[in-house]
Amino acid sequence: MANNLPIAILIDGDNASPEKLNEVIRFATTHGNPIIKRVYADWTKPSSNRWKEVAYETSFRLIEAPSYVSKKNTTDIALVIDAMDILLAGMVKGFCIVSSDSDYTLLTQRIREAGLLILGYGESKTPLSFVNTCSKFQYSDKEIFPAENTPAFFLQRDAPLFDKVFEEASTDGETASTSVMGSLLRKHIPKYNIRRYQCKTLLILYERLGKYEIIEVLFYVLHPLQWMKSTFYSSKEHFPYFVPEIIFRLLITAEEYFVSSRIVSIHQLTKYLSFSGYVKRLLF
Repeated sequence: MANNLPIAILIDGDNASPEKLNEVIRFATTHGNPIIKRVYADWTKPSSNRWKEVAYETSFRLIEAPSYVSKKNTTDIALVIDAMDILLAGMVKGFCIVSSDSDYTLLTQRIREAGLLILGYGESKTPLSFVNTCSKFQYSDKEIFPAENTPAFFLQRDAPLFDKVFEEASTDGETASTSVMGSLLRKHIPKYNIRRYQCKTLLILYERLGKYEIIEVLFYVLHPLQWMKSTFYSSKEHFPYFVPEIIFRLLITAEEYFVSSRIVSIHQLTKYLSFSGYVKRLLF
């Protein structure tokens, strides 16, 4: 997951594709926490309209960079001015510049000289002068394959299956319950094990795919008898301690049990809850 280093994502909307925004966000959040997110373009041009919807959905500010002279692009100038203002104000500890234009080479050099992290994202046509100035540069048109037999490899390999399971579990085409998806995954993959992907929960796994977000987490209380059975079979080392409790809980309801919470520790209480999460498909 992302670390807490505050960074700014500045995108040249005339020189980057909105279809890659999801990948840009994943790349940037791997190295820091984007607190400033802006897209620069001449928004009077029809070609810029495709940026607007995805920018709104991901909380990117649209910065106007009008072309006062025909065939003269001012987007790069507006982006550089803002970047210098942010740099001199000390608002962030790093930048992610999204463009394939060599015009940003001097800007990235200045940011690097200030001792800040500088990330670059663009196409393979990006000049090496820009690429080599960045602390890390990611190409938008070059697929990166993780090493085999690693959690990242398995996650990428099985991503189409996870998408298929989401489609099967979803009733509205937008959201799906992880409890339903978990049951479907065990049918599709008999030896399914969440630890293979280095994820503690299915919610985390789907979030790492980059196409989904967690929209709600629900929990409900299990009946005491159900809880006792799970304790009896899964916590054998605690069995002697729980014997009197088991006999006692057979005689009371879940409500009465929680009313007498003075006999319940936090550790016991967490065993009493069952969690069910929901994920939502992102639109970009």
